[in-house]
Amino acid sequence: MKHAQEQFVKITSTQCYHNTTVALTALNKLLVEDPKQFKTLFGLTTEMPDEPTAEDIQVISSYLSTEIIGSIQYYDAPNYDNTGYEGTLQIMCNKFLAPLTRKSTEAEIISSYIANVQPLNIYGELTYKAFIDQLKNPTADSFNTRAWLWQTCTEFGYYQTTDSKQMWGDKQTIESNIKMCYDAFFAEQYQDPDLALTTAYLNDMIDFTNAWYGARNAPRTHIYYTNGRVDPWSELAVVQGLKWTDGQYVGDCVTEWIDNGSHCTDMYLRWKINDPVRERQLNKLKEWLM
Repeated sequence: MKHAQEQFVKITSTQCYHNTTVALTALNKLLVEDPKQFKTLFGLTTEMPDEPTAEDIQVISSYLSTEIIGSIQYYDAPNYDNTGYEGTLQIMCNKFLAPLTRKSTEAEIISSYIANVQPLNIYGELTYKAFIDQLKNPTADSFNTRAWLWQTCTEFGYYQTTDSKQMWGDKQTIESNIKMCYDAFFAEQYQDPDLALTTAYLNDMIDFTNAWYGARNAPRTHIYYTNGRVDPWSELAVVQGLKWTDGQYVGDCVTEWIDNGSHCTDMYLRWKINDPVRERQLNKLKEWLM
């Protein structure tokens, strides 16, 4: 989540970042200290309990920034398709800031954030139990989320975590994610109140996955790696700039950053601004095949 914040600061305006931080800080605080008022602000009725548990708060806090995180991960850069498109985050910020001025109060900023960036009544029941029940259900509409989190919980531990220094709040921790894994997938198989078994299992599986696939040091040759610099998942990739001393070995391969690229945009033909990258890839492929 640190990467996501850094890109949000880089891409958006100072005012958008400031107001977003104001809104998220105030809402995360209100969620803990006065959940009834929090419900009132969002117009929630039955979706959220009057006295949410710590686990409920963890889930609700994550929903407070879902739209922004999604817009960073799947960011469409300005003019990405050569049509003059404004940019995903630019559009979001303009909508958020439109009713505000530099003199707007915290209450006005929160109101615009709820109306124009992140409503909560689109998520159904806002409880930890409902979230876990969805993950347990193989036929639920959220099967993509279930499959992804199953992989995360059994192979590689790709958790999105936050701390108090980030605009997202501090509710998404390594411990809370491991507990989610246990409650969703393992609780019916064994008892683990302090999560020691689950943590050890996850660490073993991460070590196995890295050993099996080679992590950033797998023997490889003739691969052209591209990553979008905006993409939060690029933190885990084989990327331009890292060397053997950083734990990465690329051998006879090429690595390249796409400066305004986001998640998988190197594969989207609609991203016309990537055409020069594709030309370099094809030229390198021809060279390797000669």
